[in-house]
Amino acid sequence: MRRFIPVILAVIVVVGAVFAAVTIRSPEKYFETQPTVSDSVVYIEINCKNVVGKSESAPEDGVILERSPVAYVDGDTVYDALVRAAKTYGIALDVGGSASHGAKYIRAIAEVREYDGGDLSGWEYCVNGVFPMTGCSAVDIAPGDEIRWLYTNDLGADVGNSFNADG
Repeated sequence: MRRFIPVILAVIVVVGAVFAAVTIRSPEKYFETQPTVSDSVVYIEINCKNVVGKSESAPEDGVILERSPVAYVDGDTVYDALVRAAKTYGIALDVGGSASHGAKYIRAIAEVREYDGGDLSGWEYCVNGVFPMTGCSAVDIAPGDEIRWLYTNDLGADVGNSFNADG
């Protein structure tokens, strides 16, 4: 019996250390202390009104996702935010691109696909009202940014992207 005393004491010390290191809180206290993401979000809207009637997958009102918050993580790109929004709100994505070049191309959102609206159609995006001239995986974003994914039937001219207006 005496030889078990050091083992019993060691077990008591270990159990005591575990209880000392673990904070046990009520569910109310746990959720009260969780960090909020209110200052670490971006907002995403996904609209395909230009292809309503041309794509069987387009919702009747053309709205796939109304302006909605998505958690922002330091270093996110437009692509990262889109993927996070798709997971958060249950939206299917079809993404193409070259892993060797790091470029991502959005072929379909919610089954609304490129070319559903004709030869010049597909998905474009803008950040804070500006249409970047690069792929979505190369554009960094910041908390509070407004990202709009818009379906175009005319290389962006019908959604406010005038990059192609001069020829």
